[in-house]
Amino acid sequence: MLQTIILLIFLYIFFDFIKKNKRFSKNDPPGPISLPFIGDLGRLSKSPPHKALFELSKTYGKIFRIWLGDNYTIVISDPQLIREIFVKNFESFTNRLHTYPTRFVSNNFRNLNSGDYEYWTKNRQMVSHAFTNVKLRSFASVIEEESLDLIETMKEFERQQIPFSPKNYTKKYSMNIILQYIFSDKLKVQDGETENNKIFTLAKEIDKLFLYVGTFRMEKYINVIGWVSYMLKKYIFTSFKENLDKTVNDIVDEHIKTIDRENPRDLLDSIIMQCDLNDKFEKQLPAMIGADLLLAGTETSASSIEYFIMIMANNPLVQQKAFEELNQVIGKGNQVKLSHHKSTPYLNAVIKEASRIKTTAPLGLPRTANQDIMIGDYFIPKGTQILMNIYALANDECYWDQPNVFDPTRFLNNNHSDRYIPFGVGPRNCVGSNLANDEIYIACANILLNFEITSVDGKKIDETEVLDLTVHPKYDFSVLINSR
Repeated sequence: MLQTIILLIFLYIFFDFIKKNKRFSKNDPPGPISLPFIGDLGRLSKSPPHKALFELSKTYGKIFRIWLGDNYTIVISDPQLIREIFVKNFESFTNRLHTYPTRFVSNNFRNLNSGDYEYWTKNRQMVSHAFTNVKLRSFASVIEEESLDLIETMKEFERQQIPFSPKNYTKKYSMNIILQYIFSDKLKVQDGETENNKIFTLAKEIDKLFLYVGTFRMEKYINVIGWVSYMLKKYIFTSFKENLDKTVNDIVDEHIKTIDRENPRDLLDSIIMQCDLNDKFEKQLPAMIGADLLLAGTETSASSIEYFIMIMANNPLVQQKAFEELNQVIGKGNQVKLSHHKSTPYLNAVIKEASRIKTTAPLGLPRTANQDIMIGDYFIPKGTQILMNIYALANDECYWDQPNVFDPTRFLNNNHSDRYIPFGVGPRNCVGSNLANDEIYIACANILLNFEITSVDGKKIDETEVLDLTVHPKYDFSVLINSR
């Protein structure tokens, strides 16, 4: 019996090695020799995956193949090929990769962020009209009001002479904006609760879901491990997801009861009005889309603002120059508003450079090929996972002069639209990018106008990063803030 098991294991290893290293065609992209079972996952374990993949591109080129467990994957960091796939040939790359963690959070691949094409199309049509710049202008006052709350919180830390740790408060700022835009309200609190406690608890649960879904672990890419892990962890993570779902469902139920179809209050009302509430699936859509937007919208914007604060502490000369521009345009004691955006070109460049150096969604969300296809000189077989390495595109010496140097001036006279794509490209890019840009600008501008930011010990803050579904600092950090 034991000999039979050993023989079967040996045969599996042998044939899996052959499978992972045989060519699909003479036009396959180059790539490393892949190990049986894990493929190339081991190559991504010593540094954040987007950085490890960037290093591989230096050896194999800007399009190369790897195996992530059982998933044949092509990684691209060439701007022309990215647009060839995600824009010109979008119809051939519409779906997300099916993994067990994604199945758990996407309601079996039917949501907005990770849904299959037929579901994504319907969901996207329901919300895309709400995220145009014209539509967002009417929401500017809410973003500006939330920035005042953030500034007041920071002033309280300064008054008490306590170092300010931005992580929870940038999440609160971003989450409250998303909640009000989608649901017209902040979180309801019960007796004995505070708004901070409820938001911080929900934010931690979102973090755990992101960790489960986003990390490059064997359970995500090796089918047998993924199935076992899914069956176990869906019970562990159910409590976190249930709390998020309950929060959103309570809001949806209240909206359904009080909706005025002649005068919709918010995006949620608009979604409800487009759904047949007698249909079992469509009845789930308002809560499903609302949870999607809350998950995606909170994390990326909050991480961007958190990194901005860190980078300003580490680059005092840039910080001072951005403040001087704000002081000249707006003046101390006033509030920066969205209407000031065009009048602060240097600050705009600083924000872009910060998001280039620290790309919060460095690999976007993966796609899969719907059919065999040639892209440029390369063959991509049906079922291939496609990763767009946005980080590599933003940090490659082929496209940027001294990419490791923080230099906002590179964006003053050039928007670098072919290689600076923090929200992805094509029809399935980030639907909320306009809202994210607005809230990031308002927060960063008002923080700089009100405070000088320095590190606690006078040394540079450690910028080491980790990646789950988004990039964020590996170590929690605090800064000293002093009123201007």
